[in-house]
Amino acid sequence: MSIPGEYLSTRIPPNTLQVLIENVVKHNKLTRQCPLRINIYATAEHVVVENNLRYKEPAGFSSNVGLANINDRFMILKGNRIMVEKNDEYFTVKLPLLN
Repeated sequence: MSIPGEYLSTRIPPNTLQVLIENVVKHNKLTRQCPLRINIYATAEHVVVENNLRYKEPAGFSSNVGLANINDRFMILKGNRIMVEKNDEYFTVKLPLLN
């Protein structure tokens, strides 16, 4: 985790990080041979939660309820959506900072 001091007074909705970390563990395997890395950091506009992809076999069903609930909270509180990005190596969620 790397959050510069100037962002420590900003906020995100309660339990948001917990839900995101639970999703990472739910959908990815973690072993010594196949380590799972979760990076949490801040930019000027977002708290970013990013993990390398290590899908469990077989890939489990996802209803995306956790991400949808987080997105709904941000729409109510900030009027902004979360940003979800995925490529071959990483899954990234960007959470708008609440001031």
